Amino acid sequence: MRRFFVLCVLAVLFAWPLLADAQITPEPRRVAIVVGANAAAPGRRPLRYAHEDAREVRDVLRTVGGFAASDVHLFLDPAPSAVLERLDREVAELSSASEETMLLFYYSGHADERALYPGGRPLSFHALRQRLGNSAVTVRLGIIDTCRGGGWTGTRGLSETDAFDVEVPLDLSSEGSVLIASSSGLEDAHESEILERGFFTHHWNAALRGAGDQNGDQVVTLTEAFEYAKRLTVRDTALRTATPQHPSYQMNLRGRRDLPLARLTRGSSTIVLDQERGPTQLVDLETGLIVLETPRGLRTMRLAVPPGHYLVRATSSGETRASEVRLRAGTTTAVSESQMQRVSRDGGASRAYEPRPVTLTTLHAGAWDIRTAFGVRHADPGAGFSMGGGSESVGTALFQINYGITDRLQWVIPSLALAYRFGDTRAFEVIPWGGLTSWGLGYSSIDKLLISGSVGLGVDARWWVSPRGSLVGGLGFGSAFRWSSADNPSLSVEQAPTTWRLHLAAGYSHTLAEVVTLSLFAGYSQALIHEGGAPTGRGEWRVRVVLGSVMDLALRTVPLIKVHLGDVVSLDGHAAIEYDFATESVEETYMLGATFVF
Repeated sequence: MRRFFVLCVLAVLFAWPLLADAQITPEPRRVAIVVGANAAAPGRRPLRYAHEDAREVRDVLRTVGGFAASDVHLFLDPAPSAVLERLDREVAELSSASEETMLLFYYSGHADERALYPGGRPLSFHALRQRLGNSAVTVRLGIIDTCRGGGWTGTRGLSETDAFDVEVPLDLSSEGSVLIASSSGLEDAHESEILERGFFTHHWNAALRGAGDQNGDQVVTLTEAFEYAKRLTVRDTALRTATPQHPSYQMNLRGRRDLPLARLTRGSSTIVLDQERGPTQLVDLETGLIVLETPRGLRTMRLAVPPGHYLVRATSSGETRASEVRLRAGTTTAVSESQMQRVSRDGGASRAYEPRPVTLTTLHAGAWDIRTAFGVRHADPGAGFSMGGGSESVGTALFQINYGITDRLQWVIPSLALAYRFGDTRAFEVIPWGGLTSWGLGYSSIDKLLISGSVGLGVDARWWVSPRGSLVGGLGFGSAFRWSSADNPSLSVEQAPTTWRLHLAAGYSHTLAEVVTLSLFAGYSQALIHEGGAPTGRGEWRVRVVLGSVMDLALRTVPLIKVHLGDVVSLDGHAAIEYDFATESVEETYMLGATFVF
């Protein structure tokens, strides 16, 4: 017992001739009758998109379904008698054909347990069953998109009645039958304002255009089309309605594993999509409507769509790539996800969900990041955390250039240090790094040529707890070195990288109102190796703790406060206070600077 009549697709195949001796099987004669009914049935409100459903089905059948334009008959809110007359005429012609034949009947609109309602008037299932049950037609395929009403999206069908047995008009008892229903139990079949179509019909058409081609053979079968439409219908209706649809079907094709419904090579204009991750959406830029969506995963797909201006948009791990395509009739355009341009969403609430490029862990491929800052460092030789007079002040500066080799691989120029990001942006990221982290050249009368710098390696981690906030931690090991070409080495202080220090840092970074990013960290460091041996005593351990802007994330210095003047320029404020347990001294650093990302 069922309370309502839902979308059903029934393909019935009888006695498909076995042409064992034939070398070439001729194409079957295909005829389609497509009906869209927006008009209100008794006691119900009108539908909005049944006409669009029908028009789209017609176009898909002509494009990839192998139906001649003259053999696809479109009816928009016709009289029931007009539908029956056309069915009578086509059944008679197909019955007398010498080749194999297919009759497809599609209906989108209202229904109850006894009838469809084209034009708001009843067309009984009994009358349909008489026409579509004629076994003289080799293949009969029925697609009916309808159900009872209710829900905020404008669901389809009639008012709720007592439970009834659904007499599917195409459910014939002979072998070789297929039954598809767009929903199960007490569910609704919904229309979507976003798609301007019924959910299931929209995804069914998208499947036939190529989105449902799971094995890449450029043929979309009944099973492939149903599985694709089912998955996306369940997802979309679960997100947007109170009663998700759960399409189901039964198939028993004697002598066949499946029924081919569309051949993508028939399309006069196609897009060949080389997808790395996906999913990818194809958006019609003239209407703003989503034409289709490909499944996630590595694949190459042929998509047969009408000529037009499209946006190909792939979103993965919070990152969106897009490419505009102008598709002309009779042409094929290749699109590769790896060559799409990265885009950001400007304005409106949606912008809040896209981190600014300067706050990302690693740069986009080909992007430059230049950071500069100038300030002062105060050293207090006394004990405690006093910041008063008696301190020694020296100037300090920061200059750093970073380059994104790929979206994940980052180079600090001109050093030889690299950082690589594992994981997904706005999820959990792990960033190992290492190399020559800094170096410099100098000259003096004593040292002559002086080369100094530091080497190190480590790993950072970042966990995005919200679109704007993340917990960050890092562990690293580093050592400084100094070499000079002095004529008298005893007058110059040289240092080999034999003293290695452990550095730990952790903290939280958060962007406020898309204007300011605050990053507060705490750090700890101590010697692990002192001049090639184990450290002894406080003087060699040199334990230090620091608070403020003390973190280098993926080798890029993170300021305490960053004021965004846009996605290209930001103003930076650095502040840190460090306590050295060995010398019982405090060191404070304050700098102002800017970051440029382009």
